[in-house]
Amino acid sequence: MAFDRRNSAHLLLLKNEVMLDAQNVGYDPNASDTEILSLLNTPASNPGGETDVPLLTVSILLTVINVEEMNTILTDSDRNWIGWLMDASIARIVRPEDYKSKLTTIFPGGGATRAALNALSEPISRAEVLFGKDVIILDADWHTARDS
Repeated sequence: MAFDRRNSAHLLLLKNEVMLDAQNVGYDPNASDTEILSLLNTPASNPGGETDVPLLTVSILLTVINVEEMNTILTDSDRNWIGWLMDASIARIVRPEDYKSKLTTIFPGGGATRAALNALSEPISRAEVLFGKDVIILDADWHTARDS
């Protein structure tokens, strides 16, 4: 779900989030819009501590792939495929995220790489908890909800 300021249910949910502060985020309805938006959009301000899986990138791949497993368990074909994936990702031809299921199949269960792939998480904001991954509430969104 993504926030839609034309959706009355979304507006009510956003307005109630701030006005009622049921999650004890620390909203002050009299605070500046900047302060309210910061609390909504900043993962560190989310007292629930919810997380989501980050978008898989080359830099994340480099941290999760266990080199020993790559060199001893994988076939030459699989190692070549990983090299292609990284090269193509850097060239922005493909996104590693689109190939996550293949990565989890070529690295065996119980291994360090599979465990690291399965453990990937990042904190999310209240806006993302309410309306979905990568949602950012804008000034116009808050103004519309507040005034509805």
